[in-house]
Amino acid sequence: MNKYWIGVASKDHVENGVKLGICQFCHGKSSPAKRLRKGDFVIYYSSKHTMGGSDFYQKFTAIGVVKDDAPYQVEMENGFKPFRRNIDYLDATHLDIKPLIPILPFIKNKSSWEYVFRYGFLEIDQESFDIIASGMLGFNPLNHAEKKMNKSPIWDISTATKEEAEFVDKKLIESIRNQIHLTQETILKNYIIKDEGNIIAGINTLIMPWGILYIDVLFVDEDYRYKGLGTALLKRVEDEAKAMGAALSNLTSFDFQARDFYIKQGYEIFGVLEGAPEGHTLYFLKKRL
Repeated sequence: MNKYWIGVASKDHVENGVKLGICQFCHGKSSPAKRLRKGDFVIYYSSKHTMGGSDFYQKFTAIGVVKDDAPYQVEMENGFKPFRRNIDYLDATHLDIKPLIPILPFIKNKSSWEYVFRYGFLEIDQESFDIIASGMLGFNPLNHAEKKMNKSPIWDISTATKEEAEFVDKKLIESIRNQIHLTQETILKNYIIKDEGNIIAGINTLIMPWGILYIDVLFVDEDYRYKGLGTALLKRVEDEAKAMGAALSNLTSFDFQARDFYIKQGYEIFGVLEGAPEGHTLYFLKKRL
């Protein structure tokens, strides 16, 4: 069974080790190197940019797999002979530890969290490894390795045609139909208001087959706002949806759009997505019909 280890070294030392494809711990001591087994995973944590420096880094900086069977010594300057292991490093991004502190099981003391790294080498649990590795790699290497062992095919992903997209929608509805009662097929309810032949307001909606009204678009020309057009359009589709058995309406609105208008119409916020786009907020609203 694979084990999971963390070594502690400055960022510059880790980067050098990655280039050489090696790891060493605690200034090259033999004991940590001997504990590793072929196939074990090693993660490096770098508290500082440079050894002995004062500039904090506090990120996980490398991840790899042990690929040899035993440690070996190399002779360096001034009689220094560190024990090393050969590592197959993976292409990883550096991962800030601070957002992970509350959820990493191996960090027991959340207030004095760096204390756990004091010895420069430690074994961690698989859950902690999964969290760190997924953040650094974008995937879980354990699952990836299992797929490679099972020789899973590389699936071809292509752009769907309109007919193929409709097929996907149909299959989803079939799956949902097996789980819940569907009131009807999806129904589009789209209305417009004109003035002298020009469209000045409109609403595009869907009544989903599980009895929920979705407001996709509600538009009122700037010159015609605050005249009750939006309210009239919204009430029209809400009344029709309710008559068809819908019990809930939902929609989204950016902070620079009509959030306050919808709240006045009886909608309530049930979700918030910040930074979408940067500097703005997307609100999710609902209303019982």
